[in-house]
Amino acid sequence: MRLAIINVTGGSFSGGYRKYLINIVPRLAVHPGIKHLICIFPKNEKNKGWIKRYIPVETFYFDPYKLLGGLFFTNQSIKKIIKRFSPDVIFIPTGKYIGLNGIPVVNMVQNMEPFIFPALKGDSMLDIIKKYFQRFYERISIKRANHTIAVSRYVSDYLINDIGIQNNKVSIIYHGIEITDETKCKIPEKALLLSKNEFLFTCGSIRPARGLEDLLEAAKILCDKGLKFNVLIAGETTPGAELYKYRLQEFIEKNNLINNILWAGTLTEEELNWCYKNCKAFVMTSRVEACPNVALEAMANGAIIISANNPPLPEFFLNYAFYYKPYDANSLAKAINNSINLSEKERIDFSMKVKKRSKDFSWDATVDKLVETLMMVADKNGKNKIK
Repeated sequence: MRLAIINVTGGSFSGGYRKYLINIVPRLAVHPGIKHLICIFPKNEKNKGWIKRYIPVETFYFDPYKLLGGLFFTNQSIKKIIKRFSPDVIFIPTGKYIGLNGIPVVNMVQNMEPFIFPALKGDSMLDIIKKYFQRFYERISIKRANHTIAVSRYVSDYLINDIGIQNNKVSIIYHGIEITDETKCKIPEKALLLSKNEFLFTCGSIRPARGLEDLLEAAKILCDKGLKFNVLIAGETTPGAELYKYRLQEFIEKNNLINNILWAGTLTEEELNWCYKNCKAFVMTSRVEACPNVALEAMANGAIIISANNPPLPEFFLNYAFYYKPYDANSLAKAINNSINLSEKERIDFSMKVKKRSKDFSWDATVDKLVETLMMVADKNGKNKIK
């Protein structure tokens, strides 16, 4: 099968999306079901180094589309590349559609925020407008595609029940996770003064959908009761979410939590692994996810998990988490207290179960099922040359 992966986007890639490509493209390149593979990227990713380092296939670049440009016309540079390469199927993992009529397109939905929460408390007006455009654009893209990959059952149910996509045009393919090497750990500079198992850890981009106010409010409740601990927060503030970060910091200062809350910024993979392995518990407060990479990473490192009970988080953690009701700081405080009170034997047992659960998610399995789905779509829809 001849496969073209087109990374259609109007901006830069997130770290999570880069990680997805870094894990699937090398595996696709050597998969027996793939005869020839190319990847097409926006030009603003060309000089960042990671493509040359991690993407071992022929690459091409195009000018990013502007606003809804990709909805109403086909990017001519992409069209020329596709016409010359003549793929059997096109895979667009970014939930977009570029109108290359005649060649089957497989789409993927990996961001549910525009669908479920087009507006969140703390969003800037620009963010709200962007998400409404994303929702409008991606719904049309999904309906135009020959097939759509959902990265969780939660996403699949939404596509089928809310957008009206036929069951046989949706496949659930979870992301994978690398089982971490025990030696690939490095203590972050911000954590040098932290004792092992004496801090809570959370990570991800700092924006309203992360729900970090739950954790700060719960920390205040527990500190008022005399329970002393630190919270380490990793991740950079998303452009446009500066006001949200300011309000979090304002809450910290107002409630005398400055010495308890540590902002770690962006961490390397080795630093993240250290935090997962050495935290008292990993806390997942996200309002909405599709397939949370950090959740899989935390499980692979055997972290004690505290999670909001909104979907799809229980789909991944199953019974191996202390759940709380989102927006309810008292509920989270109770979950934190329960996790902290585990005996050493209970912690070890919990950690082993979480690690075992993480083995259900493998990048090799992800790629095998992806190739199977792409081949099915190519065989079913045939291949026509672009006119």
